[in-house]
Amino acid sequence: MVAEPSSRLAAVWFADIVGYSGLASRDEAAAVRLVDVLRSLVGEVLDEHGGRLVKGTGDGALAEFASADAAVRSALALEERFARRAEEVVPAARLRAGVHVGEVVAGPDGDLFGDGVNTAARLQQSAKPGEVLVSEDVWRPLRQRSHHRFTPLGERRLKGLAAPIRVFRVEPEGSAAGARVPARARFALPRREILLAAAAGILAILVVGLLARNGGVGVEGPPAVPIDAPPIRSPDPATFTASLGVAPFDNLSPDPEAEYFADGLTDELIGALGRLPQLRVAGRASSFALKGRSLDARALGEELAVGHVLEGSVRKTGERVRVTAQLVDTRTGFQLWSETFDRESGDIFAVQEEIARAVGEALDLRLPRGMESFATRSRPSDLEAYELYLRGRHAWRSRSREGVALAAELFREAIARDPDFAAAHAGLADAYIVQAVYGYRSREEMLPLAKEAVERALALDSLLVEALATRGYLRDQDNDTDSALSDFRRAIELNPSYPLAHHWLALALVATDRMKEALAEHRRALELDPLSPTPQSAYANTLLLTGDLDGAEEMARKVIALAPELWFPLSVMSRIHEARGQDAEAVQAAERAAALAPQIGGARANLARMYAQTGDHRRAREILAELQADADPCAACIAEVLVALGEYDEAFRWMDPRIWFDDDQGGGYIPKVDPLYDPLRDDPRFIRFLREVGLE
Repeated sequence: MVAEPSSRLAAVWFADIVGYSGLASRDEAAAVRLVDVLRSLVGEVLDEHGGRLVKGTGDGALAEFASADAAVRSALALEERFARRAEEVVPAARLRAGVHVGEVVAGPDGDLFGDGVNTAARLQQSAKPGEVLVSEDVWRPLRQRSHHRFTPLGERRLKGLAAPIRVFRVEPEGSAAGARVPARARFALPRREILLAAAAGILAILVVGLLARNGGVGVEGPPAVPIDAPPIRSPDPATFTASLGVAPFDNLSPDPEAEYFADGLTDELIGALGRLPQLRVAGRASSFALKGRSLDARALGEELAVGHVLEGSVRKTGERVRVTAQLVDTRTGFQLWSETFDRESGDIFAVQEEIARAVGEALDLRLPRGMESFATRSRPSDLEAYELYLRGRHAWRSRSREGVALAAELFREAIARDPDFAAAHAGLADAYIVQAVYGYRSREEMLPLAKEAVERALALDSLLVEALATRGYLRDQDNDTDSALSDFRRAIELNPSYPLAHHWLALALVATDRMKEALAEHRRALELDPLSPTPQSAYANTLLLTGDLDGAEEMARKVIALAPELWFPLSVMSRIHEARGQDAEAVQAAERAAALAPQIGGARANLARMYAQTGDHRRAREILAELQADADPCAACIAEVLVALGEYDEAFRWMDPRIWFDDDQGGGYIPKVDPLYDPLRDDPRFIRFLREVGLE
């Protein structure tokens, strides 16, 4: 009986000659001489560093070592010697190498297979000429050694690997980080590339200076914004060196009602860790979408598209609380850190801070300059007020009429116990907004209360991220777009991983027809909250407005499959069909959307629009009459139907800045970008309207 091959942990590197195939087709003799140089040097460095040649691959080699240190030293030695000796054969010829520590399985002939080999090969393939790239598993044990210098390159999704991995470039001993190219190779660059590289270096210094001052992160490129528009700082994926998902902490308390406490801790940690500008933290909606599912760390990593997961449990008994937390590498399943905290309930804030700091240290990440604590909000002076706040947030997330009403009551009780508890005021503002948006109470009554509550929250704590984003939303509702953009930007600077701020920022940018920037913010929101249907729906709608019907349909269908109970993606699908002239499909999708949300003006208005566009004016007018008879009529919705019916003069009666608002789905900004309004574009009344509501 043949024994099953056993796996072991090994350090391996893959190295090859850059551009070998092209060279071989042009000058076969030179290519053969380069391979001879490589083979000679491989044997040389393996003897020096105790490595084993697993196999040659023509223009490359795979080698195994007993330690990560030996693998890195030998890879650097090989690359440097090859650059020197190859100069006589092919000027500027270079190697590239990838180093990884992982599980390998040995075949009968000594060949190696498995995760360790695959990852090293993918790292090698992603390296540039002259680079030695290493994985986090190599970097972690070597990061404190003075003879190794590493430049973080952020997370990369490598072909064939389920989860993204952190990648580092290793610099030779005695060099400055980033100065990898030998002098002769540098002079081989065209003059234009040298100038571009110098400019990029100066820009990098300026960006680093801004990050140190502002604690923010850069943009993905120069945004297409008007000259007088302030820049929008959003997290650039290139600045993220790690990603993390916080799995909902398990409630192990004797009282199942204490689940609010475990959920609250999870929420606080998501917010706290989001303050690390180099850490991409999966949003709450995506994390809690996995609640109750028995997934191991690797599966969680795949679902959330993250390289690490923080998970744990909470047991609350009387005034005592036990919190167990562990940080796991989702690719290997290895535990990077764990600890159990037995404390008084009043010490829960210290526990949150300790967990966040431990995670940051394990990932070698630090808070930006000027930010001393991971705390996302000022702490309440009354512990009972904090528990009332957590209960309120737990009830608020239900979005039901009863749940939101209970949340508002709990927030008010928290404020009564601690009037200076800023988070409770912010929570109350959010409760009022949901009551208005979902039609549970009138907007006329609720939105002024929401504004009062959020202003009080920010007066108490001007750095409260949730309150800044909420105020931005309310200002956007008031057509104060510039102030709204300012609030969203500030919230993102304070917490680059807060997906709701990116989502609302994207919508505000769409309203001002800054589509390129809007699409970038949509993508950022999706990256941070990949399992949340709301940002996906909004992204589909923006793609539709930019004319990308195929992209819009792909995203809309994805959301419909993810959350079939939501009406908005179906509404987007109806408009995609409308744009393609597919009348029957447009009406069918709009009818399905309206059936799911009969109380939402935007859903009904969209259906009336489709009826009007397909010639069924009778049913369109029936819905129009219902919208006009609503106790709190949606002006944007009514105007949309009237325009679809061709009744432009009547539509202008509703396009009045005194009554105009966006019911969150009815599309207050739509006249600016929707082709339906094209017949009105040259009308002075339309131009004046856009200016008065802040859309021009």
